[in-house]
Amino acid sequence: MLPRWHILFGIVFCIIFKLISPETSYISVFLIWFASVFTDFDHYLYSAFVHKKWNPIEALNHGYERRDQILEQKSDLGMCEKGDFHFFHTIEAHLLIGVIALFFSPFYFIFIGMIFHSLLDLVWMVRHDVLDSREFFAIRKLRTLIL
Repeated sequence: MLPRWHILFGIVFCIIFKLISPETSYISVFLIWFASVFTDFDHYLYSAFVHKKWNPIEALNHGYERRDQILEQKSDLGMCEKGDFHFFHTIEAHLLIGVIALFFSPFYFIFIGMIFHSLLDLVWMVRHDVLDSREFFAIRKLRTLIL
């Protein structure tokens, strides 16, 4: 999903969250929004370290190009290869933040934002039939690198 949609849907989600839970502080609501948008920071990290695209605009354009390649592969071949690896989008990253949230309450709101971000990505991937383009488990990725 494009960053602008994460920004917009994140704002809408935070407004609804605040209406449902008015006792939640604005800082906590901001943490939800921040995590719902900046979970995609791993896209930049991958572009920077693996593809040497250190300029944020170049990294963003690289992400758009990869997305277009995956959509084109799916329409041409009926399947697509795994895209770039994004750690913050893995089950393990979510579990790590969830466990930290048990001890530090601000991470609870970061966890909510990350889950919301991932749900938006899942809806987009199912809608475009490219669910097989993402690696959801860091362990599986590590195993392929080692073996």
